[in-house]
Amino acid sequence: MPQRCEADDQYPASGLSSASEPTEAMARISYRGASPPPLIRTDRREGRIPLSLAQWRLWFLAQMDEGSGRYHESCGIFLYGNLSQAALRCALNRIVVRHEALRTTFVSVDGVPVQKVEAAEGSRFPIVEHDLRGCADADAELRSLVVVEASIPFDLQEGPLIRGRLFQLGEERHALLVTMHHIVSDGWSMGILLDELSTLYGAYRRGEADPLPELCSMRTMRFGNESG
Repeated sequence: MPQRCEADDQYPASGLSSASEPTEAMARISYRGASPPPLIRTDRREGRIPLSLAQWRLWFLAQMDEGSGRYHESCGIFLYGNLSQAALRCALNRIVVRHEALRTTFVSVDGVPVQKVEAAEGSRFPIVEHDLRGCADADAELRSLVVVEASIPFDLQEGPLIRGRLFQLGEERHALLVTMHHIVSDGWSMGILLDELSTLYGAYRRGEADPLPELCSMRTMRFGNESG
């Protein structure tokens, strides 16, 4: 079973309250379980790619349970301090560019589903911003919006299969919610994403270049290689 982390479960505000900067808050996060396996390189793949057995199963279940959020992977973190939204957006966009899994959709060709990997150029991480500073109870409104987010289905054919919401709860208090479809992620994916986000955000905030080593895909894309 994939490991899950929810906005009000894995990272409660009390667990991050001592962090003075968003970078520190992200760096303090620990993922449940053992350390994730290392990222692996794969050849760059373009065009239409057959599904693995694992992806076939998830694609079939998604067709049978259309409109459900049952196969979503969600994680939320609270961010404290002077958040640079520009650096955060750049970091999230860079993650999508780095990992082809996050640029993959699943289209039907003659009734058979195949993977379609979109080009990295121009790729963006879709994010919706919510300013809750004027709400009488910002935390209650946050919980309500988290429930709404969980109920919104992904379109496997159109994508993207990752999205986020950024909530401003106070002048120096934000919450970031990231949701992925399980067909492009596994139990380690969210931990990998958060580790990279912490590193990239810190670098971009300081005006530095991407310090991460080049990779062709997230480890979760091994699904696409299982049958080969």
